[in-house]
Amino acid sequence: MVDLDAISRSVRAAADMAAKLATAPSESMPGHDGGIRYLERTSAADGTNRVVATANAPAGLRLANIYGRVTIRVDEKAAGVLFSMTNSRKRYNLEVQDGLLWVTGPGPDREPRTDLEFTVPKGTPLLLNNHTGELVVDGDLGAPVRLELARGRVDIPGTVASARVRVTQTGEVRLGRVDGLLAVQVPAQADVSAAGAGQAFAEVNGAGTLRLGPVREGLTLSIPGSGDVQVASVAGPVALAFQGVGKVDIADGAADRFQAGVTGMGTVRFNGTAADPQVLVTGPGSVTVAKVTGTPTVQQLGAGKVKLGD
Repeated sequence: MVDLDAISRSVRAAADMAAKLATAPSESMPGHDGGIRYLERTSAADGTNRVVATANAPAGLRLANIYGRVTIRVDEKAAGVLFSMTNSRKRYNLEVQDGLLWVTGPGPDREPRTDLEFTVPKGTPLLLNNHTGELVVDGDLGAPVRLELARGRVDIPGTVASARVRVTQTGEVRLGRVDGLLAVQVPAQADVSAAGAGQAFAEVNGAGTLRLGPVREGLTLSIPGSGDVQVASVAGPVALAFQGVGKVDIADGAADRFQAGVTGMGTVRFNGTAADPQVLVTGPGSVTVAKVTGTPTVQQLGAGKVKLGD
């Protein structure tokens, strides 16, 4: 039958894996500690300063404790990372360690907001930690990303190789196509969307809205909080652990394995085809599947509803 704990564990394991995909290039380059070449350093009378520099950072870009706006442009011809900072007031630490350019700020409680602009080669991994503000990527990174947003908005409309997304307070994350693994964690309040993904895993402990395009290689959801999930289509295995409230709506697709456990007030609707579905409903929630092949297994207790097939 449906093992809700196992489903939840698999989501957390996928999140760890997606995070490791982004750090793997750096871990493979120990001791690659290049220098930073400064092209411009200017300071105004009011303390505002501007820094322009370049760095050789083949393992990626790591931004931590930034408060402000970040713009990243992808240039396939770029040989390294070109970046500028305005209003940093010398509060930022810059270094290249194990092939990774680290840009570390003072955190969200330090005014003024800083404007950062980067030009990076295609294939540059992006690691974002405790970000407050806006981040926009112009172009296809084509690399793994690990995103931790505290407050604000992240907009990456191009293609990435994989993505781990975590929103710790409140914010919005918009992704284009994720070629491989997508893992989303929402312990607080967030609106997350992606144009599509290979495998998709999501955990909503707080209040989250998740909107996905086609998911090609399987969908796994754990929703102990309040979730509103919309998926255009799925292929591969589907596993849902829904202990909280809200709804999951999958518009189309074919699940070669379908498991859904609803123990709260959640509503699950799959308007596709499920093979040998396994369904558990123990509360007032409901599970509806449009088409079924094989042999269903259903465990229903309480006032909930299960509808399999037309």
